Amino acid sequence: MWTLFLDDTRAPFPQFAEMPLEQARSYAEAIKMMEEKGCPSFVSFDHDLGEGPTGKDVAEWMVCKDMEEGGKWMPPNFNFAVHSANFYGAESIRSYLTQYLEKKKEECK
Repeated sequence: MWTLFLDDTRAPFPQFAEMPLEQARSYAEAIKMMEEKGCPSFVSFDHDLGEGPTGKDVAEWMVCKDMEEGGKWMPPNFNFAVHSANFYGAESIRSYLTQYLEKKKEECK
C-alpha cells in the first residue's frame, strides 16, 4: 500500500514523518499516480492546487473510480486527512468523503 500527500506548495508535515508519503502537486499528477499504483491507503488533501482542479476534484475522482469498481477500488482501511488552509474547501472535502465512506460502510453490513 502507498500513501499520498496532495499539495501544490507545501512539503509533507512533520506529523507524517513516519509515513512513506508520495507527493502530488496537482490534480493531474495525483490522478496519474493513482491510475498507475491504485488507490492509496491514506491521502492528506489540500483544497487549492493553484490554477485548475482542486483537491475536492481529486476526492470526487476517487469516489467515482471506487463506484465504477463496485466499491472495491478503495481499500477497506482507506483513511484521509485534510490539511487545507481554505476552511470551506477543507470542509467540502471532509464532508464529501466522510459521507461516501459512511454510506459505503452501511451498504456492506
